Amino acid sequence: MKTKRINVNLKKVAKWALISLASMIILFAMTVMVFLIHARIAYQGFYDTAFRQFRVPGISSGFVPQGLVYYEMKDIFLISGYTNKNNYAILFIVEPDGGYRKISIVGNDGESFVNHAGGISIWGGFIFLAGCDGKCYVLNRV
Repeated sequence: MKTKRINVNLKKVAKWALISLASMIILFAMTVMVFLIHARIAYQGFYDTAFRQFRVPGISSGFVPQGLVYYEMKDIFLISGYTNKNNYAILFIVEPDGGYRKISIVGNDGESFVNHAGGISIWGGFIFLAGCDGKCYVLNRV
C-alpha cells in the first residue's frame, strides 16, 4: 500500500511542478511581449523617422562599441570600443557603402592598447578617444 501512495504523490508533485514551470514561462513570454509593444509605441516617432545607415562591424566577434562620430570632411563614421575577450581598444572606420576597416590601437611601446575605449570625437583631423582610466588619448590624424 505505501509504495502505491508514494508513486501517486510523486506524480502529483511532478504534475504541479510542470504546471508551475509552464506558468512561469508563459508569464515571462507575456512580460517580454508587453515590453516590446510598449517600447514600439513609446518610440514610434523615432521608428517613423529613423533608417538603418550601416551595420556595426565586429559585434559578432566580441566588439563592444562605446563611441560613434561622423567625420564630415571624409564622409566616414568612426566607432570606438574594445573587445570583450581581452579589452583591446579597437577603432572601426565605416565607409558610406557599409565597407569598413578595423584599426587595432597600440600604445607607444607597440603593444595592443588595453583599455575600455569609450567616447570618440574629431577636431582638426585628430581623433580624441576617452579611456576608462580617466585619460583622453589623442590619436594621429584620420
